[in-house]
Parts: sequence; C-alpha cells; structure tokens
Amino acid sequence: MEQQEKAIRDTQNHLILYYLTRAKTVAQRLADQGHTIERIEMNGGRPVIWIQNTERCHELDGAWYRREIGTHGQHYTHQAIIDGCRVQWVSDYLATA
Repeated sequence: MEQQEKAIRDTQNHLILYYLTRAKTVAQRLADQGHTIERIEMNGGRPVIWIQNTERCHELDGAWYRREIGTHGQHYTHQAIIDGCRVQWVSDYLATA
C-alpha cells in the first residue's frame, strides 16, 4: 500500500512540475512578445495565464468563450491554447476578423 501511495504521489508531483515548467516557458514567450502577464493560475490541470488585453492579443489566434453582461456593459473572455497552457484575456468588445 505504501509503495502504491508513493507512486501516486510521484505521478502527481511530476505532473504539477511539468505544468509549472510549461507555464514558465509560455509566460516568458508572451513577455518576450510584449504581453503583460497579470497572473498564473494552477488548479491541478492546465495552467491559466492571464494577460492584459492589447492589440497584440489578436495575434494569439484565440477565441472568445465567455460573455458577461453587467452594469458596465459586455465583457468577453478570450482564450488561446499555447503549448498546453490556456492564455486568457478580457475585452469589452468582440473582435471580428
């Protein structure tokens, strides 16, 4: 039983370290491209890297996946998948190609 628990723990640790390495690599690439990283979230799955919305975001070839309507209008959350990480940003408009 102890050997099995260690194997599970090792697998989980390896997975988290793998995603942390991916997130760092993608965040560095985004920063090198001129994006501003706001935060990185880890919830046991794919890392989510939040960036500021700028004109450069359209180069990431993302798509909007959430629309929120509030007292200040509509907000769209966009997402692009880069090397296994979700890169997200929020805009006040829906960009069209």
